[in-house]
Order: sequence, then C-alpha cells, then structure tokens
Amino acid sequence: MWNLDIFTGCIGLLAVHFIAFTVGQRPLACNLPMDEGQAGDNPSVKFYYNQTSDRCKIFAYRGAGGNANRFFTDKHCMRNCSSLAADIYPNDDRACLLPKDPGDCKGRLLLYYFDSAKKKCKTFLYGGCGGNGNRFFLLDACNSLCISKMGGPPVEDDDESEVDEGSSGGTGNGMCRPAHSCCCTCSVFYTEEEKGQ
Repeated sequence: MWNLDIFTGCIGLLAVHFIAFTVGQRPLACNLPMDEGQAGDNPSVKFYYNQTSDRCKIFAYRGAGGNANRFFTDKHCMRNCSSLAADIYPNDDRACLLPKDPGDCKGRLLLYYFDSAKKKCKTFLYGGCGGNGNRFFLLDACNSLCISKMGGPPVEDDDESEVDEGSSGGTGNGMCRPAHSCCCTCSVFYTEEEKGQ
C-alpha cells in the first residue's frame, strides 16, 4: 500500500510541487509509457520514468491529460521509480561525496555543490535535468549537510567560485536584457550574451 503525500513549496523563484510515494514497491505509474498529454493551458517541462534505462527522462508536457508517469523533477522521479535512486540521490551526507554533475540539459541554473577535496561549498551551473544529489539550491543547505558532516577546515582555494555570478542576463522581472538570449525565467536561469550585438 502506498501513502500519497503532496508537497508544494517555493525555492527562490522556482515553484516546487511534487507527489511522493512512500513505503512499498515502485508505483504502477512508473510502468506507464511517457504521455505528453493534449494541448492545454499549462505546457511545461516534466520528467517520466523509462523502464529500459532505469532512468528518468525529460519531456515536453502539453498541459492537459496525460498519465501519472509525470514528475516535476528528475530527483523525485528517480526516488519514486528507479533502483538507482539511493546511489544517485542519497538522503544523507553521502551526497556530499558525489562529484559535481551539471546534468544532461543545456539550462544554466546557478546552484551549489560540495567540493570534497576543498571541503567547501562552491557554485556551479546546473543544466536543469539529470545530475546527482550533490546539488543544492541554497548555500546554507549545502553547508549544513556537508560542511558540518565532513569536518576539518576548508582547503585554501584561490578560485572561490567556478561561475561568474554577475553574468546573468535577467532583469528580475522575467525579461531579458538587450543582447542576451534567455532560457526560461531570466531571473533564475543564467544566460549567454549574444555575439555580434
């Protein structure tokens, strides 16, 4: 028997809403084929479980209908359906030992990861899908899980950040600055300056 919990929250400007199944075997939803649904009012990017690869894949949900093999994030899809979830998205400080992984997509979301060699949390650009559990929306979340558990002082590092945090083309209101091409909401996703403008 599955217990169904629905969570809703907001992390920065990202709305987070997912359904979590607890206790038992993989839900039947994971056995359904990917279904993009029909044209509706809320088309969006979602994730479905692919039984052949035992991984979750990104797809374009058309906004209405479809089936229950549809998740808001790769992480929640993997945790609900995949036998690989405990290795890729551990629930404890083992996540801090995983390598930085930008994922499989081309987005540019500025997040944090724990650099176990330097013993500190650093920024990186996440592509928006795939990756692993060494990925945090907030520096405090990275610090509280990883720094307190990994012990020892951080190793001196001249390169404080691997990302130029001032490179965002977003204006904060969802619009792009001139001469920038944007992905998703500019105030959340980083952008690249268009050449020749």
